[in-house]
Amino acid sequence: MRFLATLSVLTVAVGVASADLAVPPPKGKKFVPVSSTVKLEKEIKGYTLFTRANAPGQRGALPKQFDLSTEKAVAVPEWGGRNMSLYAVPDDMVSKLKTADDWNKAIADKKSVIQIHDFAAKETIDDKDERKKVERAFVIQGVDEKGIKVVEVKEDKGEPKPEKKEEKKLAFAEPGYLIGGLAAALAATFGGLWLVRRKK
Repeated sequence: MRFLATLSVLTVAVGVASADLAVPPPKGKKFVPVSSTVKLEKEIKGYTLFTRANAPGQRGALPKQFDLSTEKAVAVPEWGGRNMSLYAVPDDMVSKLKTADDWNKAIADKKSVIQIHDFAAKETIDDKDERKKVERAFVIQGVDEKGIKVVEVKEDKGEPKPEKKEEKKLAFAEPGYLIGGLAAALAATFGGLWLVRRKK
């Protein structure tokens, strides 16, 4: 019986490890780590933020409080290349989450009031892309019973704007102006001669 129990534990461990193996990137693509920062758009009321790596080996760990402000962006913690979960817990519930088991049950509860957002730890980019890491910046706009509202701050790439073409004014000495003036003078001269001949 002891042997069977040990075998069962090993089987479960192997199953978890197999499910946790990294999937290779698509052809012509590669994975690179993501470094994220986050800040608040406005102060969050009624919730306290926590983080924990989204990995089987971290389910026995207590999430750590994640203090954010509107003043300065804070780096999202990194753990072994795994996605990082951000938890928004109602203030009146924080004191009830004393153990990792309390956390796991509260998160798994179908009626859970804990809001969750995951920050990706890696990103798929083109194989020819020379970047070794992708940097992302996020802003939390608010938290309510529907979830954590997170938006990405798009970097201004400084793409050149099309130049406005100014109309060039012809100077008196420029060829175009001289040719136009000469043509007008000739037209007036020949027109005058034609009128004189008709009167005769």
